[in-house]
Amino acid sequence: MQMRAKMLSAIILVSFSLITHACISSHDYSQSYIIMNGGERVGKEIINEKTDRKGNLVCLSEQEMNPPGSKDKRRRTITTKIVFPKGQQFPVSYSQESSAGASYDVKVESGQIIRTYKMNGESRESKTPLTPDLLILNPTVFQTIDYWIRHYDFKKGGQQFYKTYLLPGGSVERLSIFPLETAIHKYKGNVIQLRNYRIEFREGLAMLIWVDRDKRLCRLFLEGSNIDVVRDDLFGQVSAQRDSKSKNP
Repeated sequence: MQMRAKMLSAIILVSFSLITHACISSHDYSQSYIIMNGGERVGKEIINEKTDRKGNLVCLSEQEMNPPGSKDKRRRTITTKIVFPKGQQFPVSYSQESSAGASYDVKVESGQIIRTYKMNGESRESKTPLTPDLLILNPTVFQTIDYWIRHYDFKKGGQQFYKTYLLPGGSVERLSIFPLETAIHKYKGNVIQLRNYRIEFREGLAMLIWVDRDKRLCRLFLEGSNIDVVRDDLFGQVSAQRDSKSKNP
């Protein structure tokens, strides 16, 4: 009995060790962002990433926000799930649900991007050919910036163009991105290098983004809408800079 107990303990310890190693080596990532409108804090977005056993990158996000200009003070919630197959730049699936009632799913089948939009019990489907150079981006789901910006060629630099499947509408656009500046910031003893870029859409729409050395989104500003999104750990610094500018215009 003692021998069996020792063997059982050894098996449990080995299994626990393997599970722990798998968790540590899975390269999980999580981050949170503060959403502001006109300098006022109106929401947040929390993201989580993990790599599954097949090597797929599974990306989850949950956003809570008071809709700008809406008389309804109830917070809108948007949740998304994106799955990128290992080694591929376009996801095999994308799903988004909103507390407002609208939802849609995007999947890839037989070389086609199939987008199904659902609202009030009705659904509409649209198809778009998937080309090898196509990227995906949803400007209102800030997590997707991470997957889009990583394709920018930092060594080449300058203005670059990327054919992009743009959500939530499902249109294909040729987006322009060009660098503005690279700056070193010091905050609470940490040194952070931020690269600043401008992304331009059709009809004159544009947004400014700041990313760190790992090409992770640190800040985003949507021109025209006055929406400012700041990574949680940088929020204090950005707020301090804004207060300083308002006192010393």
